Amino acid sequence: MRVCGILFIVFTLISCNKATPVSTKVAPKNSVVAVDLVLNSGDKVVANTDEGIIEIVAGKGLSRTYTWDGASRSVDLWARKEPWMGALGGYYPGPGEHWREHKGITRCVTRESVMRFETAEAFYEWINGLKWARCVYTNDGLVVGWMRNYPRKQLSVELYQVLINGKKPKELKNSQDSRISFFPKRELGPVPKP
Repeated sequence: MRVCGILFIVFTLISCNKATPVSTKVAPKNSVVAVDLVLNSGDKVVANTDEGIIEIVAGKGLSRTYTWDGASRSVDLWARKEPWMGALGGYYPGPGEHWREHKGITRCVTRESVMRFETAEAFYEWINGLKWARCVYTNDGLVVGWMRNYPRKQLSVELYQVLINGKKPKELKNSQDSRISFFPKRELGPVPKP
């Protein structure tokens, strides 16, 4: 009986070591691999928060253009290699003064990702921690927040898609659907005649 038990343990350990990994491909060194982003190329979000109106447009890859107070400026997000607050996605830490000045703003600090919560209550606790960003959100979990930080000459932008229990929510208390507009990627086709 003892030999049978030992053989069972050995067989189990050998079988576990033969599990096939999900992917064996290795990304090329300079390739962009980003998951958990909210926007696809060509998507646009316009939000009217207590800070004012901001427009966020996704360019190719990780390029994002932010428009506020009549000016547009762009950054290329950095893909997260390690989860931050449980999510990958993209961010830009705003090194130096990388933008031409507009009304005192010369740099951008931004985050964009899909945020996963087990319950709506966990989401409400998290969103309360972002009060500084003056966030608004929709019933289906699209969150936009931004602010101007003049002492730092900084535009701070937060863009998230919230999932609760693995799915977009259907209803969130205090949501303000009318304050966020999402424009999906336009399909290219023939140019309409005037």
